Amino acid sequence: MYASSDNFLKVSQNQSPTGFCIDLFNEIREILSDQYSGLPYRFYPLNASYDSILLKVIDETYDAVVADITILADRSRNLSFTQPYTESGLSLMFPVETEDSAWLFMKPFSWEMWIATIGILIYTMIIIWFLEHRLNPEFGGPLKTQISNTLWFAFSSLFSVH
Repeated sequence: MYASSDNFLKVSQNQSPTGFCIDLFNEIREILSDQYSGLPYRFYPLNASYDSILLKVIDETYDAVVADITILADRSRNLSFTQPYTESGLSLMFPVETEDSAWLFMKPFSWEMWIATIGILIYTMIIIWFLEHRLNPEFGGPLKTQISNTLWFAFSSLFSVH
């Protein structure tokens, strides 16, 4: 059988198949062993395209396929698939280029986004001060104390895990 990666499925003519797909299949069989204990199975190594292998399931030559097969619209019209256990899609891998700068944390956002974040922080500070300065003694006192407490509370509430 053609496999996109030996980590998912590796088939040799003289050995049992190995890889993540086979390990997952065996783990599921063990979990469902109470319901399907006597269900026989056998692996047949095939050297063909995925579409031609799936045609053998449609014409009932085989009952099922254990492989890293992508679920496509054409394939799902005639066959039932399990839930996907890997994300399919296009991905790129390239070496990371690092910059040694103290301002590196600003790179993910544009300047407009940083200005919007600061604006939201100031707006939150004003709302907190307006609601708390009369009732809460920690938000009272000199103006410097009020601003620092309100800034700390707003900043910590925006960036903490609730």
